[in-house]
Amino acid sequence: MLHVEIKISPTTIIKCEAETTRELVAQVAHLSEVFQFSKCGICGAPVRYVTRTAQSFTFYEVKCTDTRRCGAALKLGQPKANPDWLFPSRKDQNGNWLPNDGWTIFQKGQNEQSQAQRAPTDDQYQQQTGPEPTFEA
Repeated sequence: MLHVEIKISPTTIIKCEAETTRELVAQVAHLSEVFQFSKCGICGAPVRYVTRTAQSFTFYEVKCTDTRRCGAALKLGQPKANPDWLFPSRKDQNGNWLPNDGWTIFQKGQNEQSQAQRAPTDDQYQQQTGPEPTFEA
């Protein structure tokens, strides 16, 4: 049995074991592709991995933790040939590359094709919400 432990991002170490080198490389390649993300692809904030179930379908995403300013997400797709594996969805249904390397910011009322946006700047954010509250001790 072959074993390997690899640090693929500042926050993630993967451990794999397999009978052959080919199997081991396949596992490392797959896990590296899915778990390589430690920062949001739009604003650079830390990310978290999320699953949610809706209408008996389970969705997998990498989400920006800065939900007030960005909240972008990168969908993780499931190949039909091997539904136990995941991959970053970087193309649309027609095979065209998505803007921002697949990272999108959802805004209510928008369809997927119009979601390719950048996170608001601090000035834009303050115009939308007003200045951050201050507290005195």
